[in-house]
Amino acid sequence: MPFLEEHEWDIVSPHLMDAKIAIQNYREEHGCSLKEARLNCKPETTHLFEELTGMPGVHFDTIYQLRLSDWGLNVATVVTYSEQEKQVIVQTAGRCALTNLHNSPAI
Repeated sequence: MPFLEEHEWDIVSPHLMDAKIAIQNYREEHGCSLKEARLNCKPETTHLFEELTGMPGVHFDTIYQLRLSDWGLNVATVVTYSEQEKQVIVQTAGRCALTNLHNSPAI
């Protein structure tokens, strides 16, 4: 999963609240569930993230968690995903962090 550097975060972050509003408006217009609205509404934030990283389909709720500086990461950081354990493994200069994805929004 790609993280956003500060200059990328500055582009994406202003649109995060707009994404929430877009989903609320979609639900009102279509009279649908939150799940259905999330599947069918692709707010600008998701488009921007895909454009910046090349990774499609990342939900805006997940994008909140992908600001590189929030993780204290730097260029010497290695981020891997363990399909078997459903975890993101973040390794950097003597530190390792695991993020369990069982309860996270779909990535």
